[in-house]
Amino acid sequence: MCNYGYDECIKRAREFYDDWMEYDTPLPTNFKALIYDTIARHGSESEWKKLYDLALKSPSYAEKLRILRSLSNTKNSALLK
Repeated sequence: MCNYGYDECIKRAREFYDDWMEYDTPLPTNFKALIYDTIARHGSESEWKKLYDLALKSPSYAEKLRILRSLSNTKNSALLK
């Protein structure tokens, strides 16, 4: 639903992301890819770069891959260069 621009989905994904960034609240495991996708697509350039940095620093190969796949959903193609 978030990929189709459903506002309530985007809002909820942003809430999860903001809580994670501000309070270190863990993201729901089953929704991590959805949250990463939504932030990469609808978030700011600085949020995209934050996710990129997190991917580079992640000790988990699976998590790194999940984040990097999501980053390709950005609307700003200049970030992919």
